[in-house]
Amino acid sequence: MNLNKQQFLAQKTGQQWTSYSLRATATNDIFVSGAGGELVHFNGSNWHLYREIQSQNTHPESFRFLALYPTKDFVLLGGYLYDGTYGLPIVLRGHR
Repeated sequence: MNLNKQQFLAQKTGQQWTSYSLRATATNDIFVSGAGGELVHFNGSNWHLYREIQSQNTHPESFRFLALYPTKDFVLLGGYLYDGTYGLPIVLRGHR
C-alpha cells in the first residue's frame, strides 16, 4: 500500500486514482474517498471498493467526494457532481 498526499495506489489491483479524503476510526477501519465517485474501506486485511455508489449513476466519473466522516453507525460523504459547467453539491449517508 502506497499513500501520499494526492495519490492512492492499490498495488494488489494495479489501480491508481486521485484521493481527496482519508479518515479512520481505527487501524482496521480506514476509509478513502476521491475523484470518480470512489469510496474504499480497509478492514485490517482487505480493501473493498463500494461499487454501489458508482452503479447508481450514469456518470460516476463526474463525482468528487471531498469530505468523509465515518462513525461506528454510518459514513457521511460530501462533495459535488460536476455536470460540465457547474458543480452540484451532494451529501451521501451510508449505514454500517
